[in-house]
Amino acid sequence: MRPSTSIAEHGDQAREILERAGMRNAKLFGSAARGEDTEDSDLDVLVEAPPGTTLYDMARVEIELEELLGCKVEVLTEGFLSVDVATNVKADLASIPEAAERNADTRSVVSSVRGL
Repeated sequence: MRPSTSIAEHGDQAREILERAGMRNAKLFGSAARGEDTEDSDLDVLVEAPPGTTLYDMARVEIELEELLGCKVEVLTEGFLSVDVATNVKADLASIPEAAERNADTRSVVSSVRGL
């Protein structure tokens, strides 16, 4: 299953995982945000993490999301992005519903997905 399809179907549960970790303002970037993802694509998520969040915390959230969504997930904060990469990422940023809207395969579930 394409990551954009999976996140469209499981957006509420993904939001719960992120919220339990104190992560807010989650946005997709990369191929899933552009509607160009394939079954082999990963899901890239940019979040605002609370002070004191460790790499272990980030990895735990990634693992939970991977188990839920059935695809590789990368959870990042702006602090982990280089200036060049951050510029490209900002061009892609999309909320979960926006990303689903770009993906023709998931348009039918867009109305049931709320932004993270």
